[in-house]
Amino acid sequence: DLGRYDAAVRCYRGALEIQTRTLGAGHIDVASTKDSLGVTLWRQGNYHDAILLYDDALQVRESVLGSDHVLVAKTIVNRANVYFRQGHYMRALADYSRALEIEKRTLGEEHVLVAKTKNNMGEALRVEGKLEEALQLY
Repeated sequence: DLGRYDAAVRCYRGALEIQTRTLGAGHIDVASTKDSLGVTLWRQGNYHDAILLYDDALQVRESVLGSDHVLVAKTIVNRANVYFRQGHYMRALADYSRALEIEKRTLGEEHVLVAKTKNNMGEALRVEGKLEEALQLY
């Protein structure tokens, strides 16, 4: 992470334009680029545009891969991270919960991504003052 977000955004937007034109908006590669651009915008603090990109990526990923795929969970977690940063903890918690169920089914209970999502859920609950529930996830 070199912090060169403006350059990264330009590259992602250029790639997205080419991919959309050549592959179509519903292509899985377009969804992946939107997800990556969303992460970059989130790190810049551009939460609104990040959410829009995640929503688009999620729609494509679900239609191409099905709703029970690890890449669907990845996009849901990314969107939840933005909600958390915005202080929308209950929205974040709902997304983390949905992603956790997908991760547990597809990766198993002991996978590192399951642990990370549980930790994120615990943080959202902690900030909401739901300490007992949070402790169960840590």
